Amino acid sequence: MKRIKVLLVIFVLLCVSFDNVYADIDEGYLEYIQNSNDSPELPKINSKNYLLYNLDDKTVLYEKNVDKKIQIASLTKIMTVLTAIENIDDLDDTVTITRGAFADISEYTTAGFKVGDEVTYWDLLYGTMLPSGADAGQATAISVSGDIDSFVKLMNDEAKKIGMDNSHFSNPIGRDDDDNYSTVNDIVKLLLYALDNKDFYKIYTTKEYETTNGIELLSTLKQSGDKYKLDTDKILGSKSGYTDGAGLCLTSIAKYNDINYLLVTSDAPYASRYPYHIKDAINIYDYYNDNYEYRKIIKKKQKLETIDIVDGFEKKYDIVSSDDISLYLDKDMDMDKIEYIYEGIDKLNYKIKKDTKLGKVKVSYNDNILYTYPVILTEKIKYKHTKLVISILGVIILLLIYKMFRRKKRRRRKKHGKRKIKR
Repeated sequence: MKRIKVLLVIFVLLCVSFDNVYADIDEGYLEYIQNSNDSPELPKINSKNYLLYNLDDKTVLYEKNVDKKIQIASLTKIMTVLTAIENIDDLDDTVTITRGAFADISEYTTAGFKVGDEVTYWDLLYGTMLPSGADAGQATAISVSGDIDSFVKLMNDEAKKIGMDNSHFSNPIGRDDDDNYSTVNDIVKLLLYALDNKDFYKIYTTKEYETTNGIELLSTLKQSGDKYKLDTDKILGSKSGYTDGAGLCLTSIAKYNDINYLLVTSDAPYASRYPYHIKDAINIYDYYNDNYEYRKIIKKKQKLETIDIVDGFEKKYDIVSSDDISLYLDKDMDMDKIEYIYEGIDKLNYKIKKDTKLGKVKVSYNDNILYTYPVILTEKIKYKHTKLVISILGVIILLLIYKMFRRKKRRRRKKHGKRKIKR
């Protein structure tokens, strides 16, 4: 009986040891982290609020006062154009401009339309976006909804759909009004959504357009750039604005060395009629183009860490990257100081199968985490002790136990037989 107990204890210990060699796999190891760079020292920026966004990585590069409630002047017209596009069946349809388009806009820039002009929706939308025409913006609102108030309701519905939780619109042209406001963050949300619409993108990235009734339209970016000899060639599209309450504002997208950016600035001074908002945009874009680039932080097939294998034919498993990983980083960064810190399962056993999430490698520079690389077991590991071996061992032990029981039973029968003979 003692032998049976000993064998059972051995069997249980074997099973427990294989089941609990390592802790359970942490599902949280696959989290992806990519932090934006620390804010650099840029040349003087006149705008009080701004956000620069890397459209390729979908990361914020540089920001200030992005959640501050602000007046947004004619940046409002971005929502006007988007709302119209999403509520017009055919932009080639012709509409007639009415007197309502010119109500209360004597102090605002116009595109040059007149009462009675028959134009297309395309004409009105280009007139709203390029020269920031208040006449075109109000004519658009009236043509789409019948009256301005009804159109403004559509604008606010659109804002809710996009997730612009800190914005509200009270008019379609950006008139200063306590009830017409937004934040830099919300304007970025609006643009990211709007630029996915091919018709909006086409209008936003156009700098010159001739309407069907012969009006030559130029974007405010082109007008100011040409006048003050500012190099705006790399700025693909824009929408500017100005009121006393908002200051000079600008949204733009640009491409420098195949890197795509989105920038929103607001509340630059309007001193001597100089376009400080455009100058700010050029300075920010130029600074990043001169000082930042994509740099390889992980090379394909680079060994990042080594893990022990328990009872494997191989003793070690190398964590090797499957792809090149590049990040948008400072050109002066010393890449030799990059560190790779593995966190996760530190030993492999037969229970950990191929494609299991093992952990993560943190790519660190000067104690800042730049990137987190998920680690997945990509190979089928061959072990000396498999489940089959354990099962066979278990069967053998059970057979031994059974055999011992049989022997003991036979001995008892023999003893009983001898006793009967003596009687």
